[in-house]
Amino acid sequence: MESTPEQLRFQEALRTDGFTLSLFKASPPANLFPNNTQPLPVFFEQNLVSPHRILKHFTDNVHSNIKILYYQLLRVTYEVETEIGFNTNFMYNLIHIVFHEEFELLFTPETESQRDLYNDFQFKKLFAEFIVLLQNEEQPNVEALLNSYPVMDSVFIHICRSILASQGHEYSYQAKIPTAVVFSEIGHLLGLTIESYNSNS
Repeated sequence: MESTPEQLRFQEALRTDGFTLSLFKASPPANLFPNNTQPLPVFFEQNLVSPHRILKHFTDNVHSNIKILYYQLLRVTYEVETEIGFNTNFMYNLIHIVFHEEFELLFTPETESQRDLYNDFQFKKLFAEFIVLLQNEEQPNVEALLNSYPVMDSVFIHICRSILASQGHEYSYQAKIPTAVVFSEIGHLLGLTIESYNSNS
C-alpha cells in the first residue's frame, strides 16, 4: 500500500536529527492523571459502567479539557479492544492533521528562549516517537507511558490548541477554551464523538 504524504513526513520526523523522546524519560514517573478520590455523582454509578471505564480526577485549569481529550483518545485507540479489534482510525486522522504540509504548531512568547525544544519540528518528532512507542507495545499502558514521558503533556496540549487555532478558535495560551469547542471541533476532525457530563466551561 502506498504511503500518504503525511505518513512520509511522519517517518521523516523519526529519522531526522533532534532531541529524542528517550532524553525526557522521567525518574520517578510523573503523576499527570491522579485517580479520582472524590464522591461520584449518582449518574456515574448508574451509567458509563463499561469494564473499560477509568475514573480520573482532572484539576480544573486552562488545559484540563484538552488533557481529558487526548488521554481518552489514546486509551480508546490503544487500550480498548472491541469486537473488530482496536480502532486506529482516530490516531490515523490525528497523524494526518499534524503532518499535513500546511499545519504548523503555534508557541507562545513565554517559550521564546527555549526554541531549541519548543518548535514545530521538535514537537512533531516527539509526537511521532511517542506514537511508535505505543504501537510497539504488546499491551500499551497509556497512562504509564505518559507519566514516563511527561513532556508529551505539553506536546499534546500544543497540538490540540494549534488544531483549534487552525479552525479559527484562537485563544490566549493562558485562557481556557470552552469544553464544547474543544470536544466538538477536535472530535469532528478525528471522527470521534465526545460528550461531557455537567460541564459549564
